[in-house]
Amino acid sequence: MFRSRVIAAFVMASALFTGAGPFPARAADPSPVTLPYVDAPAGGTALNHVPHLMVSVGSGPARRAVLDTGSTGLVIAAKAIPDFEHLPRIGPRSITYRSSGRVVHGVMVLVPVTITGADGTSVTTTPIPVLATQWRDCLPHARRCVPARDLNEGAMIGIGYGHEATTAKVSGAAKNPFLHVAGMDAAGPLRPGYVVTRNAVTVGLPPTLPEGFSLVRLDRQRGNGDWSLPPACVRLDGAKPLCGPLSVDTGIPDMILTLPYAVRRRLAGPRGYLPPPNRIDVSVGRGAEPAAQYVFSIGARDSASPPGTDPRRVLLAAEPHPIRVNTGLRFLNAYDIIYDPAGGQAGYRPHPL
Repeated sequence: MFRSRVIAAFVMASALFTGAGPFPARAADPSPVTLPYVDAPAGGTALNHVPHLMVSVGSGPARRAVLDTGSTGLVIAAKAIPDFEHLPRIGPRSITYRSSGRVVHGVMVLVPVTITGADGTSVTTTPIPVLATQWRDCLPHARRCVPARDLNEGAMIGIGYGHEATTAKVSGAAKNPFLHVAGMDAAGPLRPGYVVTRNAVTVGLPPTLPEGFSLVRLDRQRGNGDWSLPPACVRLDGAKPLCGPLSVDTGIPDMILTLPYAVRRRLAGPRGYLPPPNRIDVSVGRGAEPAAQYVFSIGARDSASPPGTDPRRVLLAAEPHPIRVNTGLRFLNAYDIIYDPAGGQAGYRPHPL
């Protein structure tokens, strides 16, 4: 009996050091997780439509959702969230999508979410604020909006930064699902952040960032702990540069330029679009060497334009922001983008078709 106990004690002690038996082995350092879009363009073709992933909230079924770098936070119909009435609540909230003119209203709850790619690979967050939507209004002169009193459709995975007002009650960084994936930590071997390409999004960044990106240092927003959008400039037909923050927005296919009222009034054609054959130069970053740069002409093939980057239309908007550049999703046909919140930087890596 004594000999049997000694042998058993030895086996358990060996398991402690080898990872066998009842003692689990030490987990390997986590790696970035790549989630292919469920509707990724085939082969080496261009991205021309908004990308989608699958999302489930709590124990709920997976739903198709837009991956949106032009907004922040997960938005999904309250009816798609199991046990919605009993979840921890932050309070009533709304979000405005100015590119479409939609304003969705609901209740913000605290719950983990799982986001899944086309191949079944997934990431799960710690509990994060999720906007459970219940009804929708439209801004005056909305471009794509129908009011709805009882929402049951639509889901948006907003992973952008710099879009929230500094007075927001819940900061953008707190709502961004890819910044709260379980196992990622700003001081750990895998830190929050992501790389977006025209085919997939890779969640999590190693201590040494992937090679090939030209990086832009971001400014910290006052009051909410988020980072501001990177600076950019556009030239219209070689005129004086118009400079302001830049958003690479996977939620829309075409470009939106927000300009001062006087400039917009002078340039806008029918329905507020920039008429052809205007040539547009876009440069991202500070200083003489841009981190990203491309040129295109509306309605014409420009030899200087990377394939697939030409927006079909350029909408000229006049908003409270004097100048703002929203490239739309076709920017990804020329560049991959990276967001490194721990380092306070964004980056661009050439990846032409």
